[in-house]
Amino acid sequence: MWIWLRNLNRDLIRQHLGHSSIGKHWRLISRNVFSSRIEPSARIAESEAVTRFLANPIKRVIAATAFTLNCGTTIGGRRKRKTYQHLGACYTSRVGRSPAEIQLLEQRVLLSGANLQITDAFLVSGTDQEISAPALGQMIFVQANWTTEDLSSSNDYVVRFTVDGVPINSSVITGQAGTGLNYSWWIGGWFATEGNHTVSVVIDGANAILESNELDNTRVFSFQTMVNSDLPIQFSTPIGGVPSRDWTVVNYVDVDPRDGIVADYLGGPFQYDGHNGWDLTLANFASMDRGIPILAAADGIVSAVDDGHFDRETSFNSNPWNFVKIDHGNGWETISGHLAAGTITVAPGQTVVRGQVIGFAGSAGASTDAHLHFMVLHDHALVETNYDQAHYWNVAWPYAGNQLTTLMDAGFTDSNPFNDFRERPATKNAFSRTSDSGASLWVWYRLSQIPANADYDVQWIRPDGAVVLKSTGKPTQTERYAAYAWTIGGGWQQAIGVWQVQLRVNGQLIFSKSILVTDAISPAELRIRDSATTNSIVINGRTTPLEVNSSRTFSLNNYGGDPLQISQILLPEGFSLAGPTPTLINPGNSTNITVKFTATRPDLYLGDIVIVSNDATDPRYSFRIKGTLTGTFISGTPIVTLAQAAVIALPGQSPARLDPLAFFEDWDSPPTAANYRLVAEVVSGFQTGDTLSFSANGYSRSGSNLLHDGLIIGTLGATQNGILSLQFARDASFAEIQSTLRSVSFAAGTAIGGPGQRIIRVGVTDPAGHQCSSAYRTVDVPQNIPPIVMSISRDITSDTSWSGATFNLLNEIHVRSGATLTINSGVLINRYSIIVDRGARIVFSGTTNHPVTLNTALLINDGAFISMSGTRVNSLLTCGRELDFASVILTENSFAPNSVLINPNLVPLLAENTFDTGSTVRILAGTTLTADRTWRRITNVVNYQIIGDFAHQYVTVPAGRTLTINPGNLITDGNYGGFIVQGAGKLVTQCLREGLTTEFQCYIEIQANGHLDSIHS
Repeated sequence: MWIWLRNLNRDLIRQHLGHSSIGKHWRLISRNVFSSRIEPSARIAESEAVTRFLANPIKRVIAATAFTLNCGTTIGGRRKRKTYQHLGACYTSRVGRSPAEIQLLEQRVLLSGANLQITDAFLVSGTDQEISAPALGQMIFVQANWTTEDLSSSNDYVVRFTVDGVPINSSVITGQAGTGLNYSWWIGGWFATEGNHTVSVVIDGANAILESNELDNTRVFSFQTMVNSDLPIQFSTPIGGVPSRDWTVVNYVDVDPRDGIVADYLGGPFQYDGHNGWDLTLANFASMDRGIPILAAADGIVSAVDDGHFDRETSFNSNPWNFVKIDHGNGWETISGHLAAGTITVAPGQTVVRGQVIGFAGSAGASTDAHLHFMVLHDHALVETNYDQAHYWNVAWPYAGNQLTTLMDAGFTDSNPFNDFRERPATKNAFSRTSDSGASLWVWYRLSQIPANADYDVQWIRPDGAVVLKSTGKPTQTERYAAYAWTIGGGWQQAIGVWQVQLRVNGQLIFSKSILVTDAISPAELRIRDSATTNSIVINGRTTPLEVNSSRTFSLNNYGGDPLQISQILLPEGFSLAGPTPTLINPGNSTNITVKFTATRPDLYLGDIVIVSNDATDPRYSFRIKGTLTGTFISGTPIVTLAQAAVIALPGQSPARLDPLAFFEDWDSPPTAANYRLVAEVVSGFQTGDTLSFSANGYSRSGSNLLHDGLIIGTLGATQNGILSLQFARDASFAEIQSTLRSVSFAAGTAIGGPGQRIIRVGVTDPAGHQCSSAYRTVDVPQNIPPIVMSISRDITSDTSWSGATFNLLNEIHVRSGATLTINSGVLINRYSIIVDRGARIVFSGTTNHPVTLNTALLINDGAFISMSGTRVNSLLTCGRELDFASVILTENSFAPNSVLINPNLVPLLAENTFDTGSTVRILAGTTLTADRTWRRITNVVNYQIIGDFAHQYVTVPAGRTLTINPGNLITDGNYGGFIVQGAGKLVTQCLREGLTTEFQCYIEIQANGHLDSIHS
């Protein structure tokens, strides 16, 4: 234990204690804990030490915890003596003429030569790498290095880090016994604002350890925040939908590092303690079910993904979340979290572009409501980008606290809606004094941003205009995300007609909502509640599946005035009803249905319950269920794997392939697909107009037959809503099954309510009746997202990337020598033309589901380079006469009719692309084959047309080269085009399939020793 003497005269202490080093502010005298008596200091006898202390004025005496003096021990001078028994609190006594104050302190340990010495302190990144300065808005991390001498294992102390006067302490550090040991600690939590900043680090600032030198425990330095950081590309809004209606900002980053003290970037209330991102929150789970798309905020490469976790959480918890992490380059990353299960459309290593859909909003992990948690990181340190919006964002983000109050959702209902706000309260569009006479009328609404102390009033207005009820209030704090409900009870029965409820905030009308009151009997109205979750509402269109691994009971309620007539209850495979299907529910009554999990084959079973009734508002009431039966598959069961991420399908656009890398195997069967059956079905979320088809890889339909490159490979089943089936023909191979799987495509309908999720199940059954485990694919059908439109008028003279926008060319644009123009997926290019000069490069990086759309002419000059994939070409692509395989890459593009003009050496590349029906490929005359080439028959290409002029009339097959033209092609001329086969050159056409021929309607000249091998031509 220690007695601390503070504020004493240093010379006096040195005189009395005979000690040359007393530290900066303190000197200690040890006391033996066991004998409870004052012990001498070094070289001072006990009696002498006490006598000398008591003989001179002492300003303060501070005693340690439970410090006691034996009875009879005296403190005081000759003029006054006083005996102290137990000193458990603060006492004051007269010692000589000065007060002596005795206070409680912690236990202290005296070590000979003990010392802590700070050796360095500096800024580090989020990965503990030294940096000179953080970016504006970046979290500040500070590291301290120090050495220790002669500490015991029981010593403990803390390191205090302070930035601009705001401190953070390390954890208590203990157990550092030894000599000459080096230690470090780094900590963060502050955020870099503009200007200069001061950092200090103090080791053992509370002086828990007596040191031989107290002057080497502090290090102070300063830094200036980096502005205009190395961000590769500005961020765009990371979520689709309409701000303040589909989502609202509820939280920013908590920029105060201290526990229990919070502040957003303007010092406001839009945060909670320790919050590390932005929360963009949806109105309710019904909005989540409709599908609010999450977008890549900038170009980059996906670095991490986690998916498949429950996405309807309503509390803070330790459960995993669904997220996408994107690396944007130069140490910049974004994380989009809490996404809806199964909706993530990207995978690690995949390139994404700004504005690309990467998933849907959800509520997975530690989450109370459906929302996007969005984070920006630089060198793994969190960044609050609001500190420099102009640098970080291509859109303005007004501070949430300055936004006007906005209505997100509202409705009328007939019961207290508070327990249903997260899902969405059931709504009624009309009340009947005949059939709803006992009901209370409630209005409910979800608002964003009600300022503190705002005046709001809610008025119920009768059909005659009279205000019959008015409620007022004034929130004491900002309501960032407010849910309210008011009732008029049975007062609505005063009059028939259109009633109104109006809400005003600070005199501004926020909404006026109407409901019809009649004497007519209200129509039937179905509402479903789940007995497994204390009768919580199950909303129509719910996408988060309810688990049914044994059985689950649901209550079907008729809240209308007419009888509810149920015509059908559809259940997914593996489920059945326990008991008969109810057909009639009278007004005000309910009935239970129990869904049983009856699957016998090990598998995951997933799909919608659909209840078809005479409910005028929800005639098809559906929600998703699932069950899992574990066990061992029957030997010989086929295997189907859909390994890719979710698929994006935009309403009304071209079909999207479910999985271009789908895998099939069945090792116990002969390598023929005879009598195999493939079925694809929309098992959840089906909307009118949704279609499944085999529409890629050269597949086409002829009557009830499916053809691949002209061959019948199977018979299609009867067309049904959301179901696609195929019985394979006898001569189809296993390779055809896999190829067919990879061609299964989905097109979303354009009906109202079309956006949202679809779940598609794909399976294959072998001739023995063994059905593979179901392979499921989620299709995201996002709401239309307004494009970013950019105008381009200048030539490209340096490496340039176009992403996430529509680019309108204001004139002819050249990509000049030495420059590369990269056009990423989702880009739309309109008007004029792009010319790629010799020595320049152009790269199209579209995807099947997110293509580049080219509505402008593109000319690739000789000596230039083009790599094009995932692109829709609606204009003319022209490739120069000298270009060859080394300078042209064309894969998985789609071409409109008459949109290709290339030299004959490049024709083989076209086989890896698709063409619209009736397409013509035009081939430049005046060219010579540089290697043996084969022109395949390409589905939908009706002819190859040789385009010549007076100077360039022929395609030349030189000596030693062979041009093979597969049967089924038509070769025509355009402006004198034709072939010249020189000596020892060959033009070969052979019949590979019965009934197919090659037809030439052009000039052919076979020179001496040239060869024409033609069968069925």
